[in-house]
Amino acid sequence: MTYFIHDMNTRYDDILQKVFNYLRLHKQRKGYSPTIPEIANNIGDSEEMILESLEFGQTDALAPTILH
Repeated sequence: MTYFIHDMNTRYDDILQKVFNYLRLHKQRKGYSPTIPEIANNIGDSEEMILESLEFGQTDALAPTILH
């Protein structure tokens, strides 16, 4: 069971990184933040997985990306 939890955390982290990258690009191009359905559609994951990644993903390694 531990392996499953670790794998899900890694998946959340991967999706969270994709979300942050997409948010940055979208804001640069369009000047506003996208909605969750827009993010899910462009990343290719479900809205639920996007929301779970925002909640459970690790942001420590991504902090410089978010702040700039």
